[in-house]
Amino acid sequence: MKRPKIQKYSKVQEFFKDWFAFLKHLDPKWSLRTFAKNAQVSVGLASGLQTKNTKLTQQSLNKIIPELKLLPSEESYLRNWISLRQNNQPLNKVNAVKNLTRFKSFKNQNPKEYEAFQYLNHWYHLAIREMSDLPDFQLDPKWIQERLLWKVPLVDISKAMSFLVENKFIEFDQNNKPKSPSRSIDCNGDILSLAITNMHQNLLTRAQTALMTVAPEKRHFEGYTVALNSTDYKKAAEIIQNAIDQIASLVQNSQSTSEVYHLEVALFPLTQKPVKESA
Repeated sequence: MKRPKIQKYSKVQEFFKDWFAFLKHLDPKWSLRTFAKNAQVSVGLASGLQTKNTKLTQQSLNKIIPELKLLPSEESYLRNWISLRQNNQPLNKVNAVKNLTRFKSFKNQNPKEYEAFQYLNHWYHLAIREMSDLPDFQLDPKWIQERLLWKVPLVDISKAMSFLVENKFIEFDQNNKPKSPSRSIDCNGDILSLAITNMHQNLLTRAQTALMTVAPEKRHFEGYTVALNSTDYKKAAEIIQNAIDQIASLVQNSQSTSEVYHLEVALFPLTQKPVKESA
């Protein structure tokens, strides 16, 4: 029996099922009961790993890992895989995806998810893509570095350029002039949601800096605090979306461009209902 390759599995329970069979193949005396005993977990938990998406606490995971006899790279993959699927903390999930994208096999198995996460994970990817619509744009690391408001190392800009061109976030017209295509991110699910969350965090950080460093005539900040019910919240969100659509239309009809801007709108609660009331 060949050693199961964890990176090729899409469901963790299928990996555990085949891995336990592999351990049995290596040692005919191996049993699930002995495995559970040595790991100090219940037989029910060990058995459930093969048949359902059993919730593993960090403590339980730490107990079973030594008994799985994984290679260091396999252990790292499994830990991050489980964190991505089961952890409720967005930051932990984002870190798990970042770690998984270092594995070539993950990139090959999840090309759309990898592309979306990489594109949205760096604020300057978005900026450089939109810069390609500027009339004086040059696909040159030094030129791009001088135009970016915040310092980005040349090596990172070069990597960004390669990524954007390779994945067609920047294309070329008949005169070989760079341009930004109209393509959108082709991905959905948890990884895209995490990528978008991470993007907002990065750009909100830039907004904080811009508030203090960019001249008032070149930036626009507004704030409004108000009490809303759930129905009014949805209507407010629709108003915001309509405003964004109007700005997008404005840009499409523009005759010329000179700078790249980012619009970040946040509508979020400052209060919460009492626990008994919200239950």
